[in-house]
Amino acid sequence: MGTHLNQDTSSIEAELRSKLLHDDRSLYLFIIANEAFEGIASQGLTSNMIFYLMEVYHMEVATGAIILSIWNSLSSGLSIVGGFISDSYLSRFRVIATGSLFSLVGVAFLWLTSIVPQLTPSSCQEPDTGCNPPTRTQLGFLYASFGLMSIGSACIGPCSIAFGADQLKHHNNQRLIDSYFNFYYVSTTISSGIASTVVVYIQEPIIFSGLIQVLIVAFRNRKIHLLPDDCYNHSNSNEMDRVELT
Repeated sequence: MGTHLNQDTSSIEAELRSKLLHDDRSLYLFIIANEAFEGIASQGLTSNMIFYLMEVYHMEVATGAIILSIWNSLSSGLSIVGGFISDSYLSRFRVIATGSLFSLVGVAFLWLTSIVPQLTPSSCQEPDTGCNPPTRTQLGFLYASFGLMSIGSACIGPCSIAFGADQLKHHNNQRLIDSYFNFYYVSTTISSGIASTVVVYIQEPIIFSGLIQVLIVAFRNRKIHLLPDDCYNHSNSNEMDRVELT
């Protein structure tokens, strides 16, 4: 009787596990994409943040570097706390959802500093004003955005890869597991490359403006027919002809 009951319990647990764990590629691909976009946002901001602190908040290079170092260290150190909370108290899904919300709010706070004049010091180019240092309120709002993004990164980073692996139905399929981890690490590498190249230069649109203009002009004039060689003035002298405009 007990053996039969144990078999029924095992079959029920196996059925529930089969229903809960779906071998749906779109699900764990969504998890991988979520981690990739989070990496693009955080690393893309980190690359040019020192210039933002120097130009907008009138900070010295050393002060800005210290702030960014603390921000990166906090994001890495809190990952231990995020992983511990997800394994001991909350599920990985809840921690990832909470971290995504924190990251979104942190990026929104940082975005507000670029459009709300009261959140940043006055510009040095404004008349009758000097390079005033940021107030405590302005620095507090800036530090709050960094802290929220650090919490979000600490919640998403250590949990997303394990949460995606949990969605695999066949955990004994080593080829499937290897494929998942390959996709995950390739996506994080690609996101780092995009953040270090595309996102960084989007924040500085003037850099490639001349090159883009040349490409547009060349594309529009690609079908221009040149005149024959006998229509041009050929000179054998080494001196350049001087043309005076009146």
